[in-house]
Amino acid sequence: MYFMTGLLRVSIMMKPAFNEQKDNEEEVIHELEHYQQLSNWDCGIACVLMVLPTPSRNYFIKNFSQVVEEEKFGESTWTIDLAYLLDRFHMKFKYFTTTIGIDPGYSKENFYDKVLSKDTERVNEKFSLAKQRGIHVEKNSVSINEIIENLQKGPVIVLTNAHQLHCTACSNSIASTYTALSSCLRICPPAYQGHYITLVGYNKDKNEVYYRNPTNKDKVCRMPYSRLDECRTAYGTDEDIIFVQKSAAR
Repeated sequence: MYFMTGLLRVSIMMKPAFNEQKDNEEEVIHELEHYQQLSNWDCGIACVLMVLPTPSRNYFIKNFSQVVEEEKFGESTWTIDLAYLLDRFHMKFKYFTTTIGIDPGYSKENFYDKVLSKDTERVNEKFSLAKQRGIHVEKNSVSINEIIENLQKGPVIVLTNAHQLHCTACSNSIASTYTALSSCLRICPPAYQGHYITLVGYNKDKNEVYYRNPTNKDKVCRMPYSRLDECRTAYGTDEDIIFVQKSAAR
């Protein structure tokens, strides 16, 4: 439920938070304003900025250091931190995870061993106070069908193993070979590397989801349903996922 991949580069585009969609459409794409991360820890924050309404994202960007200090996560953000950020800006959402708190087994993982000692108390406290804050956290695993259903209503922020991400659009384009190798294809050792992406739609005919990768500049990537399931259920993700609703304010 934690990421650390490589403050925010903004692609200025006058777009709505998300487009209206009809239920059961064969293809859905939510138009979002893209944000590219600039550090190795801010992909989750970039994903949150993509789904915020314009006034909220402008405030966040202008007061970035202040918000980070008040939320107390520094340069180490977990999915529960993203949930608190969304709640701070009055977004409607549901957060699903298979682990409430921090899995003690992560102490043996290289990716987590340097952050657990300083983050465990803070993260567990945020989980314990979530219900009191009105933040919906549900211990449950969701299916690909549930993801597609919720993509009809709005974008989805999901934690993945970056090494398993594979954009078919990048891999099929000679012009984007460098981008694919550096961000989408992730030709690296098979160790876990937590990375958030924002799902923005799907194509039922091709069995693909559309997503925005904050590692990239402004573009929409795509991957098969099966690949999404592989990278989002990898050990280390806790299958963390946030369904964001189109109605911005609570």
